[in-house]
Amino acid sequence: MFPSDSSPSLDPRNLDLADLHHVADRAAQVGADARDVAAQARARTRAVVREAFDQARQVVTATAAHARTYADRLGAVAEDYVGAKIKRRVKPPIVVALVVAGAALVVALVAVATRRR
Repeated sequence: MFPSDSSPSLDPRNLDLADLHHVADRAAQVGADARDVAAQARARTRAVVREAFDQARQVVTATAAHARTYADRLGAVAEDYVGAKIKRRVKPPIVVALVVAGAALVVALVAVATRRR
């Protein structure tokens, strides 16, 4: 994990205070480097997660737009189909009812006109 020159070799027989300071300084430097690397990794992880979230949102938005367009098309087709079906089935009875109502109106007008004379 560490290069061979980064970790001093200590011989307990020749141990003095300067060596201990060197080891402590080196340990502090390794700890600081580890914190820096961890902070960089967290920043990169946040950036990757943010990018993945943005891409997922774009995919969901595009998919929802396509689904809305497809549903609108299906609705229009269904509306046209039902409208045509209603026209075929309802138009004849409505026309007959209007003709009968018109005839009744003519008869009523004729009756009212002849009664006044």
